[in-house]
Formats: sequence, structure tokens, C-alpha cells
Amino acid sequence: MSQNTQKNYNGWSLLLKWTIALSAVIFIYVQLRASSRQDWWAAARMAFADGDTIIFLFLAVALLPVNLSLEALKWQTAMTPLEAVRFSTALRAVFSGMTVSVFTPNRIGEYAGRVFVLQQADRIAATVLTVVSSFSQLVITVLAGSIAVYNYHPQQDAVTSLLAVPFLVVLPLLAVGLTIVYFRIDWMSPLLQRLPLPASWKSYSVAFTWMPFSRLLQIFFLAVLRYVVFTGQFFLLLKFFHVSIAYTDALTAMAVVYLAMLIVPTVTLTELGVRGGLAVAFFAGYTEALEEVVFASSLLWLINLILPSLLGCLFVFKFKFFRVTAA
Repeated sequence: MSQNTQKNYNGWSLLLKWTIALSAVIFIYVQLRASSRQDWWAAARMAFADGDTIIFLFLAVALLPVNLSLEALKWQTAMTPLEAVRFSTALRAVFSGMTVSVFTPNRIGEYAGRVFVLQQADRIAATVLTVVSSFSQLVITVLAGSIAVYNYHPQQDAVTSLLAVPFLVVLPLLAVGLTIVYFRIDWMSPLLQRLPLPASWKSYSVAFTWMPFSRLLQIFFLAVLRYVVFTGQFFLLLKFFHVSIAYTDALTAMAVVYLAMLIVPTVTLTELGVRGGLAVAFFAGYTEALEEVVFASSLLWLINLILPSLLGCLFVFKFKFFRVTAA
């Protein structure tokens, strides 16, 4: 490969890296600036100054590395058939993926953001396995939400209860169906082979057969642990803002909120408002401190998404967009 071609690759690569990093920073700045007009910043400062519940904030922040490490272990395990990924590389992939996802609808950019840290693995096949890893978290969210819906018992009128009956029937069926699909993800390969897709696309369907039950179970277990961690963070922040609510009630409301978040399409620019609205809707049956619930939800968003996304801007500059091989 000529020296000029190498320089062109390097130039385009640097431009892409700066574009991603600046886009993420701009989106985060706009969202933080908008949220600075809200009362939750002041409420957080007051709660912090109060001192009685500050330990809950520290514990919630301390769980962030645990949360991200579990996600990194999930992805590292999923990449096993393609490339031996070190844990530090997997963690870097999680950070950089969150940076890319911050300005994409429903965070779909996270998949692409991760695979560019790989050294040799085919990126499309890696994206397929990344989707399988993320699918495990979706299954957990739907399973937990299905159970929570049956335990969710705020005051409802007869009409609302009657309209909820079909939903209560469909939801568990969906949860069971998604669980079966996840643990038999290898079925996707012959299914895709039958669809009228380009041959190049069909060739990647074999990646679904690279995930044996034992590996899927390991990823599923890590997804369960991660769900426990970030719901635990939410509960700790509720305590930080002096929300009086039983853990079981909080867990029920949180599970329904996260389930609803799957249904509502968002980008990070609007996610904070969506989170707050859903939190108010589903916590209303358990507590009157709805403003404080929104505060907790907002702070969790800042800790679990915004902070890692900002740190991930540094790792974006290690992306390998072009793999140059000697002629």
C-alpha cells in the first residue's frame, strides 16, 4: 500500500473519531444544559449537604464500575468464538460503545461502537454476537417486567383494569417466547437462510450457531447480575432523596418502568424526560414523593450513562476503522 493511501486512511480515521467525540459531547452538553433548569440539581446538592443519606449516593456511584464490568464480561464472553478479548479491551469497548450510542436512536450505535476495538475479528459477525449479548439484557427486562406487572397494584378503576387483561395475557407469553428464542438462538441461522436476503448477509447467519447453551447461560447469568446492580443503584438513589418506599414496591415499579422504556423509542436527547415521565406514572401507586423519584431517576441517568459516555470519548480515538495490511 502506498504512503499516500496510508495517509488518506489515517486522515479519514481521525476525522471520524473527532466527529464521534464532538457529537457525543455536544449532545451531552445540550441535555445537561436543559436539565440544569430543573430542580433535581438543587435537590441533589441539598441532599448531599444534608449528610444523613450521602452514603447512599456513594454506594450508587461505587456500583457503577460493577455495572460496567458485568457488561464488559458479557461482551467478552460473547466474542469468544471470534477473538480472545482481554477484559481491559472489553471494558474499553463498553465505554466507547456508550459514547457512540448517546446520539443514536435507542442507542443502536452501541453495537458499532464496540466492534471497532477488535483487532482481527470480522466486524459484521462481531456485531451479530454483540446483538445476542444485548438481547440477553432485553430478555431479563421483559421477564422481570412481566413478573412485576402482576405484583403492580396501584389504585385502578374498573375500565383500566379491564383494558389491562389482554396485556397481562400477552406479556408472559412474550417473555417465555423471548427466553426460548434466546436460548435457541441457533434457530436463527436456518431461518435467515430461508429468507430472501443477499447471499453475503446469509453467510453471517452462521454466527448464531457459535453460541452454545453453556455460553448463553453464562451471559444470561451476567445479565441478571447487572439488572440487580442497576436496580439497586436506583433504590439507593431513592433513599438518597429521602423517598420512603419498601424495596419490593420500588423493585416492582422499577421493573415496570424499564419494561416501558423498551417500548418507547428515544434518543438520549429526550431520554431524561421520558424516564421521568414513566417514573412518575408507575411510582405514583407507591409513594407521594414523585418529584424525588424523578430526581433519583435523573441522577441515575447521569451516573450510568452520561459519565461513562464522556469517558468513552477518550477511547474513541483508539478505534481501528481501517485495517491496513501490507501488500
